[in-house]
Amino acid sequence: MAVTLYHEDISYYSQRARLALVEKGIQYESKLVSVAKGEMIDPWFVRLNPEGRIPIIVHGDKVVNETSKILEYLDQAFPSETPLNPPGDEGKKVQYFRDFVHSIAIGDVMAGIYHYPHLVPKLGNFPINRIPSIIKLVHEDIPDRKSVV
Repeated sequence: MAVTLYHEDISYYSQRARLALVEKGIQYESKLVSVAKGEMIDPWFVRLNPEGRIPIIVHGDKVVNETSKILEYLDQAFPSETPLNPPGDEGKKVQYFRDFVHSIAIGDVMAGIYHYPHLVPKLGNFPINRIPSIIKLVHEDIPDRKSVV
């Protein structure tokens, strides 16, 4: 049974799904969905995912949306492959890192860098603890919005 991934190249959440597929060694068909063109609200896509969000995977007659659910599904559907959340202390470290990345609103960071590239030179090469600076700069540039994603 083939796996098809509907995604966009620059989407952090799509990148997570692609990395999970590669890490588990799962062959998949890639279908790009252009957010810029609004394809995620086109009727063909909304039939797959009424929420109109990417990424999604289709595996047989199963459609899975939302990255965390995709990762869980891949571990369940492909149990003999590399686990995405290993057992024991290693799994706790993986979950800690996932929680950390989620806590820094990486979606805002990625969208901000994509939509506001003029902010990137202000930061130069920065350590991970400067990520809140990116979010702050993005929010200063678009003060009327809580989130850019």
